[in-house]
Amino acid sequence: MSTRPTRVFATILMDLFIVLAVLVTAGIVIAFFGVLSSQAWAEAVLKIADIVTIPFGLSNIKTPYGGYFSVNAGITVMVFLVAEWMISVVRQRA
Repeated sequence: MSTRPTRVFATILMDLFIVLAVLVTAGIVIAFFGVLSSQAWAEAVLKIADIVTIPFGLSNIKTPYGGYFSVNAGITVMVFLVAEWMISVVRQRA
């Protein structure tokens, strides 16, 4: 069975979208709990997640735990997962 370059590229792209979705989701959870975001490792995750998050211009929602829920990050996760699903369809047909 030969591997087509299109399938390999699609697989790498799918994996990238999954990793980015997990990273942004981790940022959502850390930001949701305000106490958690004061840790050094959590600040690093939040900085990277903020870079990856697509700015849709929506405001954050305050949580009762001293943090916030980033609506932009939530939509970004959905965009990444839909993109991954679409690429999986292309990969399957290649």
